[in-house]
Amino acid sequence: MNMTHEEAVRLRENFYAGLTTPEEEQEWLQWLCSDASSEEWAADREVMLALTVPADVEAPAGFESRIVARLEADTEQLRRPLAVRRPLWRNLTAVSGMVACFAALVFGAYLWKSSAPTVYEDTCRNSYEAAVETENTLLFLSEQLCYSLETSDDLGMPEP
Repeated sequence: MNMTHEEAVRLRENFYAGLTTPEEEQEWLQWLCSDASSEEWAADREVMLALTVPADVEAPAGFESRIVARLEADTEQLRRPLAVRRPLWRNLTAVSGMVACFAALVFGAYLWKSSAPTVYEDTCRNSYEAAVETENTLLFLSEQLCYSLETSDDLGMPEP
């Protein structure tokens, strides 16, 4: 075979990238098996021979009879009539019943949620109670902030 080292390297890269044609693979295999290839190509030669030369593998005893029996069983199963199917309207009835139950549950949950009082209902009866509640909340926050700051903390002068 008349192939240069550069052509062999290109074919090897294309082969492992899956870009070679069967003719190029055959040409590369012939070069690998020829005296022109050196020992650095031994691993590639083994890969190519493993992929192209069929191996002598014997089937286990009784393998053929098991395959034939399996094929006959599958064929017999295909010959049996299919089970009688339910009419389409029965399937649709079942599906529509499930959808109606789901819709009733969602609607019931909505009604139950809308009838429950929210957090903001009946907190204060008038604006005076709301002002008192707001003042108490602000005082509580102020006390908590002052409690967490020590007198030794230098916060600097107040900024305008």
